[in-house]
Amino acid sequence: MKGKLIGSVAVFSALLLLGLGCSRGGQERNYTIPAEVCDVPVAESAVEPLLPGGDSLTEKRPYSQDEGVEDFCALKVGKGYALTVSLDRDTGDGVDAMLASDDYSNLKRASFSGSVLSAGVGEDGAIVWLDCRPKSTQPQTGPLGGAYESLVMELRVGKKGAEVKNPDEQRQHIEDFVRAYLPGVEKTWCAGA
Repeated sequence: MKGKLIGSVAVFSALLLLGLGCSRGGQERNYTIPAEVCDVPVAESAVEPLLPGGDSLTEKRPYSQDEGVEDFCALKVGKGYALTVSLDRDTGDGVDAMLASDDYSNLKRASFSGSVLSAGVGEDGAIVWLDCRPKSTQPQTGPLGGAYESLVMELRVGKKGAEVKNPDEQRQHIEDFVRAYLPGVEKTWCAGA
């Protein structure tokens, strides 16, 4: 009996240590979860479930942006892209997010409050159109002269086309991130926010 108890305690302890040291993907996370993504504040608890384990996290901006018109950044864990966000001004009133269904795995319509015109969340990302006129310090018209009226936010988790182990859970984590991230996007990018 004593041997069984010691064995059970040892197994429980090993499982507990394994669970504490691991993150998404089963690998230990040895970096700090960011409190900002693309210069937009967001709760760390909303970012954490989307990031895999690894030794280092860096934010990269692989090309120059036209400030106030577009932004693209990527959170890299190790050498791989873990999370990418792009923000782009649009001169139209918005487009149905479901038209982007070929860009995201199993994209489904989503509902968000605030200035959201249309949104979809998939197993590997999300796309959101916002009614978002630029702040007075940002460019007001596009290169062809049309007034900027909306902002398109695209989010990608992991590598496009990669298998998602728990799609429903992943979709919920993505939706939670978007919900936490949108107020900061509106405050940073939209007049009157």
